[in-house]
Amino acid sequence: MKTTKGGKVMNPTDAYRKELRKKELKRNKERKKVREVGILKKDPQAMKEQIEKLEMINISLSLRLTICKVEREAEGALDKARKHTRRDNFKTYLTLF
Repeated sequence: MKTTKGGKVMNPTDAYRKELRKKELKRNKERKKVREVGILKKDPQAMKEQIEKLEMINISLSLRLTICKVEREAEGALDKARKHTRRDNFKTYLTLF
C-alpha cells in the first residue's frame, strides 16, 4: 500500500494515477532531450536560409494581399461610375420625351 508524505494510506486509485503521472513525466523528459539533440544536429546556415525564404514568402504574400485590395477597390469604383453613367443616360433619355 502506498502512503502519502504524512504517513496516511493512499487511495489505490489515486496511487495508480500518481504512478502514471510519474511515468508520463519521465517520458516527457526523455522526449525533451531527444528534441534538443535533434535541434543541435541541424545546420545553423540551413536554418537561416529557411527563415529568409519564409520571410520573403511572407513579404510577397502581404504584397499580393495589398494588390488584391487595391484591385477590388478600383473595380468597385469602376462599377459605381458605370451605374452613375447609366442613370445619367437614362435620365437624359427620359427628358427628351
